Amino acid sequence: MFVGGLKSDGTIEPVAETVLQPHQQRVVDEKEQLGERLGKLSAFLEKGQPDFIDDAEWQRLNDQHMHMNEYHEILIHRINHF
Repeated sequence: MFVGGLKSDGTIEPVAETVLQPHQQRVVDEKEQLGERLGKLSAFLEKGQPDFIDDAEWQRLNDQHMHMNEYHEILIHRINHF
């Protein structure tokens, strides 16, 4: 069950209670899982490039972060339109 509207910062704004369809719940679950992974990657990147990661791989990790963030935003927009 989903209660509220999802704001762009990922927090829930309380509104009328809504029962989600199974496919909608999967989107909410995916957004939550992606948010956790995105947070972990963000924390890793914020520490700076470690010696054991070369420049090309560091760039790929930053690219991954950018695309994960975009995907997270798309999921938030989808949820807001349930």
